Amino acid sequence: MGTVFTEDKVDWKVVHVGWSGADKALVVWYYDTALAGRTGVLEAGMKAFARDVADSRAKGTCPAPLEFSAVREVRAWIRASQEE
Repeated sequence: MGTVFTEDKVDWKVVHVGWSGADKALVVWYYDTALAGRTGVLEAGMKAFARDVADSRAKGTCPAPLEFSAVREVRAWIRASQEE
């Protein structure tokens, strides 16, 4: 957790890795750091949402800066970001 990477000229930060029952896969939750800053969405709230999704307790909509992808995909982005 906490890894920062750049993909498509956007800086992202990893906040949670957990099981997605809907996708039946381990996923990585990450957020657009600039968008979070502009919209005032706090990292703590995004972490809690991601954990709750993993525990099937999520309520409400996903905060706008927050996204998730397969572990393999995010690892590739992190490696590419470190090579730049």
